[in-house]
Amino acid sequence: MDEEEFIPEAVSHYKTYNPRPFRREEREATTILFSGLTWKHERLIQGVFHNLNYHAEPLPNVTRAALDTGKELTDVGACCPTTFVTGNLVSFLRSEVKKFGKKRVVDKYRSLTARACGPAGSASTISVTRWRWRRWV
Repeated sequence: MDEEEFIPEAVSHYKTYNPRPFRREEREATTILFSGLTWKHERLIQGVFHNLNYHAEPLPNVTRAALDTGKELTDVGACCPTTFVTGNLVSFLRSEVKKFGKKRVVDKYRSLTARACGPAGSASTISVTRWRWRRWV
């Protein structure tokens, strides 16, 4: 055997997605999207954000099509809320991209996800959220 066969290839280490910072000067032009709570909690969160001069909106109610999208994009072991939130967010963002274009959607929206399903579920939700922003927006 030749020595060149044993030379290791360059290693490309995993790097997590690093979202761009949300700066104070972007507050006027950016809308924070959130979901996964009861409608009462969503209205409370919305009121708090509006009181702090942020634009914040809950996602629309989940549809069957959004659920199917969530099933398509999440792994088999994802909890039900992750599947619903992922599908709903992606469906909403896709519709906005069709209307306004990708650049405007990327510049206009940020996502806030509230989860309380333990460390595994939280890690899965964060991973899926980051992936869906990269892939579908």
